[in-house]
Amino acid sequence: MIFYRFKLNKKLHPNGFTLMEIVVAMFIFTLASILIAEIFVNVQRAQQRIRDAQEASTNTRYLVDVISREIRFSKIDYFVGTITNDHSEGLNLIDSQNVQVSFQKVASGSDCGFTDDAVSCVQIRRGGDSGTWNTITAPTLSVDALYFYVTPQNDPFPSSITSATFNIQPQVTIVLHTSSTGPKLENRVSTYLQTTVASRLYVR
Repeated sequence: MIFYRFKLNKKLHPNGFTLMEIVVAMFIFTLASILIAEIFVNVQRAQQRIRDAQEASTNTRYLVDVISREIRFSKIDYFVGTITNDHSEGLNLIDSQNVQVSFQKVASGSDCGFTDDAVSCVQIRRGGDSGTWNTITAPTLSVDALYFYVTPQNDPFPSSITSATFNIQPQVTIVLHTSSTGPKLENRVSTYLQTTVASRLYVR
């Protein structure tokens, strides 16, 4: 009977990993983990920025819709305040029920009822000086600029009409700049919007 002895080649069948192989494997695993974590964080930031942008856009359009609706079904109150070529941060209207409706921009968040004093808002008041100012913007939206341009500058519907009386339907151009109020400045989203709205009340 013949017996054969087979000798294993230790180079082909090592007993385990060397220290250098372990170090290289750990380095690759750590690097991959860091890259994956960074990608995850960037995706989260991008999603948050998109959500902030959508919320800021929605709140801005809501504000413009509220003001536009009041302008359409009201007439310009030419007897309160001064209407000039320059812009104004406030607007006074008289609605179909002969009630004064006013808008104003408030720069202090505490006056808006917000905890963050740096957040500006827009308020509405009905009933003139006897009415109460109510905030119509969310604390997640800061109104950085709100300008009203009224055309014409003089009342086109006076009690006595002359040749110098404007024969034009009053309209208001709204210029609005808002920004989201996220905790980080780099994640805040700005929204610019401009629209012109004409009054549908023709009283001549």
